[in-house]
Amino acid sequence: MFSLDDKVLDHDETVFGDFAVYTGDDIAGKNAVADFFHDYWHALQKDGRLPARADINPPDLARFIDHTVLMDVVPTEDAFQLIVRLIGTFVVEHYGEISGKDIADMRNPKAIQRIYHMAGLVLETNEPQLTLTPAFAPNRKHMEGVALYLPLYDDAGTINKIMVAVDVRSLSNRTQG
Repeated sequence: MFSLDDKVLDHDETVFGDFAVYTGDDIAGKNAVADFFHDYWHALQKDGRLPARADINPPDLARFIDHTVLMDVVPTEDAFQLIVRLIGTFVVEHYGEISGKDIADMRNPKAIQRIYHMAGLVLETNEPQLTLTPAFAPNRKHMEGVALYLPLYDDAGTINKIMVAVDVRSLSNRTQG
C-alpha cells in the first residue's frame, strides 16, 4: 500500500515543480505522444465497451511503445497499490527500472505522490488525465514531464490497469516571451 510514512525513500536530484492537470477535450494538442495514445485509447472504445488490456495490440503502439508504462491497480483494505507490469526504455532512462515493483519504490517521493494522485483521479473520474510537470535535472537542464493516464477495465467495468504514456522534453532551448 502507498504511504510515504511507511517508506524510506532515496531522493534523486530531479526537482519537480507544480503540475497542471488536463482532462477531456483539454488533453488534445499538448504533446504528440499524449495525442497518439489518447486517440488510440478512444479508438479502442467499440460498441460502448470500455478499453481493456486485451484490446491493446502492441504493434499498434510501435511508434511510441518505449514511452509506455502499464500498471496493475491492486485494491488494498483502505487504498490501492500500483504495480508496474511494463515500462518502456524511454521511461526507464528518465525514471529508472521498476518493473514488477510498486510505484512507491521509485526514488523520487514527489514523483510517487504525483503518480498516485493522478491514478486516484483516474479511478475517481473514469477518465483519462494528463499532467504537464516542469522539472529541473542537473544533467538535463529544464524539462517538462508529460504523462497521460489512461484507464483500462476488466469485464465487470472496473479499472484494473492504468496505461501511462510518458514523454520528457527539454525546455532549455525555448525562448521566453
